[in-house]
Amino acid sequence: MLLTLKEVIIIRLKAYIPQLKQTLEIQRINFDVRTIEVDLSGDTADYHEYDFDEIIILKCSYKKDKQGNLIYEGDKIVNWENDKLYLVEYDYDTYQFIGKTLSLDSLDNGVLIPLTQLTTTENNIEILGSLYDDYMDYEKELQEMEL
Repeated sequence: MLLTLKEVIIIRLKAYIPQLKQTLEIQRINFDVRTIEVDLSGDTADYHEYDFDEIIILKCSYKKDKQGNLIYEGDKIVNWENDKLYLVEYDYDTYQFIGKTLSLDSLDNGVLIPLTQLTTTENNIEILGSLYDDYMDYEKELQEMEL
């Protein structure tokens, strides 16, 4: 069966690979044997295969931040309009991406807001990093934001 361009859905996925402590774009997925392939080199096609149980698959929201970067599940974003920090998650109950507030204030922590409401103006959203990045010190960033 030949598909036209209108019938093809492009799905962008990344994989966090705990043993490498890296998040990489998925190049190929084989659902039959439950594996993915990622390019470790970046430009020389050094493909490596990982089983589904060795990775965490991160979905793309297709929303962009003020730098034009696509926002993925697991990204930490800041909304400069309200100076709040959010963790991007996918809500399987409502089938949408949400921002979960990250705050030292227990009343504000964990509030869920649809990503579509947070990204009404791309210029107000910036990706600070990912939940899976080792170098991010969340508590320090949260304290700095409250200053």
